[in-house]
Amino acid sequence: MAQLKRQSRLNVKEALSKHVFHNAALTTFTFDPLFFEEYCLEQFPSFASNNNISVIVDRSTYESVLSAPEIQRPKIANIRYLLHPVTVPRRFHPKIFLLTTRTTGRLVFGSANLTRPGLTSNAELIDQYDFEEGKNERFRYLFWDIFEFLQKLAERWRSESFTSNLQQLHRSTPWLNDSSPAESNRLQLLHNLDRSLWSQLGEIVPQPLDHVHVVSRFFDEQPELLDRLIEDWNPRKVSIYTQNGITTLTRSWLKHPLIKSGRVEILFCTYEDEGYQQSLHGKAIILVSGSSRQLVYGSANFTSAALMSEAKRGNVEALIALPPLGKVFNPIRFIDPCNSAYHLPSDDALQTDTGERSGWQDAAMPVRLRDAILDTDRLSLYGDFPENLSGCMTELKIPGASNQYCRMIRESKERGFSKIPETLMTLLGQKSTVMCLRDEATRKQVSNALLVTNLVDIETHENVRKERHFREAKESASQFFTVLNELLRSGDTATLLAFLSFCDIPLLNVSRIAAFRQRPVWEGREGMRSLGERNLQICETLHEATLNFFDRHFKKLKRHAKTRMLDGIPNFLHIFLSMGNLLRTQVERTLLGIEAKTSPLTVAEWGACRDLWDVYFARFRTLMEYLWNDYLKRMSSEYGRKDIEREFGPDLEALHDLCDDMVQFRGRLKRLQMVKNLRFNKFCILGDDRWKLFSKEVQTLQGQVECAVLGRTEHVTARMAMQPQDSTS
Repeated sequence: MAQLKRQSRLNVKEALSKHVFHNAALTTFTFDPLFFEEYCLEQFPSFASNNNISVIVDRSTYESVLSAPEIQRPKIANIRYLLHPVTVPRRFHPKIFLLTTRTTGRLVFGSANLTRPGLTSNAELIDQYDFEEGKNERFRYLFWDIFEFLQKLAERWRSESFTSNLQQLHRSTPWLNDSSPAESNRLQLLHNLDRSLWSQLGEIVPQPLDHVHVVSRFFDEQPELLDRLIEDWNPRKVSIYTQNGITTLTRSWLKHPLIKSGRVEILFCTYEDEGYQQSLHGKAIILVSGSSRQLVYGSANFTSAALMSEAKRGNVEALIALPPLGKVFNPIRFIDPCNSAYHLPSDDALQTDTGERSGWQDAAMPVRLRDAILDTDRLSLYGDFPENLSGCMTELKIPGASNQYCRMIRESKERGFSKIPETLMTLLGQKSTVMCLRDEATRKQVSNALLVTNLVDIETHENVRKERHFREAKESASQFFTVLNELLRSGDTATLLAFLSFCDIPLLNVSRIAAFRQRPVWEGREGMRSLGERNLQICETLHEATLNFFDRHFKKLKRHAKTRMLDGIPNFLHIFLSMGNLLRTQVERTLLGIEAKTSPLTVAEWGACRDLWDVYFARFRTLMEYLWNDYLKRMSSEYGRKDIEREFGPDLEALHDLCDDMVQFRGRLKRLQMVKNLRFNKFCILGDDRWKLFSKEVQTLQGQVECAVLGRTEHVTARMAMQPQDSTS
């Protein structure tokens, strides 16, 4: 059908074939993996050399892809590109193709799914928007709005892999950092993640409203939405366009009193392209008031699930509302380019398609998985793992091979893992593999199925996850914690040493993107516990690299303290929490090593531990003093508390966790005192007097920080009330 800006046909294949792009985020309801892999990835330059492709689909589509016969299943999904499902009550339905490079972008938006009919043969309503830095920046704001929509998807339907791909897109597309200034005559992106589309459309409906034109393939069984349109918008005339034989329009619509009165008419059209018949799949609403025509198009059909509900109750949809157009824009010609519209001679002539798929039905499973990510020989599983879960096996369905089983170990309520035999590693890097969890005794399936994610570089064929580790750790404190947690779990000391030596968090004075600034959570304790007594040696190996990391980043904190900009608070906390977390990790290693040691600690070993603690706790006290005295105390006198809370608040809980762990360390170690025959030298930081002073100073600073951010000291007061009031608290 017509391209919206020029009312000329847009060739979607051509739009995806003319230029090379390095990132792609593609949302679609239906998806044909074989068409995408065997044709699109091979024939379209926008995909062929693209190393960062995410395809976001409806959960029902994802499930049908995974349950299809092996010959119809994807061959390179989650290896060459990421296939990520979104679960909503009805349908995940937007159709957005976002393509970017460092200086250019292309957005294809409308009604077309990522399928062969969607790209080649359907009658679709779509448009293309381009960006080139310094030359064609008119639609920068629209690209930013689309990217913000994708961020919200990543935030609500969590996936470590999708978030990583989106971060990579953002890193390699610097012009997406800022949207262009708002224009009075601009396109509006509408989506229903937070508000219904109907409520947003109501804000742009002109009054008095002369005529509403609607084109849609899908409709509710009953025409209540038609009554709502008349009640809320009060148009003089409504024209509904659809296609007989494929429409879901029912006879209840034809019998509506408004049809009989003539205020509403239903017209049936045919569509063709160069003589070939097309199936209607476009969706649009055109609002006519006097000489003004307001065009809204996108993914939403004229149904209640699409227009009347927000995402938590219905579909997820996206529309673009164009600025008002003049009389030169002809709604009838636009919707019916073949001039084929006709009224049915009788109600009996209506042919209703009843084959539309229903929404995905979630099968009740003890474990709900959202990610299965391969990293070297470890398959990390992310989801919801109940505490009573035990005796599970990871089942791997590798194409062309018998099903393989590996024992699954639950690490926490949100994570588990399986060790993968070396014999399977090559296969998992070459073939899309479906996994699920099964009860070890009964072999009953206890989780949903997922594709194993092992994204590889198209040139080096190496796992991109390793390459991104250092870059992602520089994005935010939560990402730094995530990378450090994974390295601790892997037990790879050489990689961890390289990470500490070469990870250099940049100094930034810009607000962080909300979807990428999640709460930092340290989960390193369990990961290190399996290393047992080796932790003592590893701690010494990493000691110098830890202090070097601390020293070079402390200089950056000092630069932040000089400028004291609100936008710099997230970066200050990113650096602060990363430094503190490394100190906590080193201290934790010593305790775990002492716990696991089967032979008595020698005098030299005990002395070495005390020397390390003196250094780490002294550094931590310096860090806390600098946070309050040199930074936040001064910020509080220059900015309002609400502004500070907005920037500081997301990381406050991580700060509390860090301080609590450091203050509680002596109490944990004291419980080992009798078993391990330990003695606290009064000159060591763990001596009664020195520790009492240290813990009091840290808690006081912690309380001052909390009060400056929240205006009260809830956490510190509550925690101190729960602790025994003695020198070991």
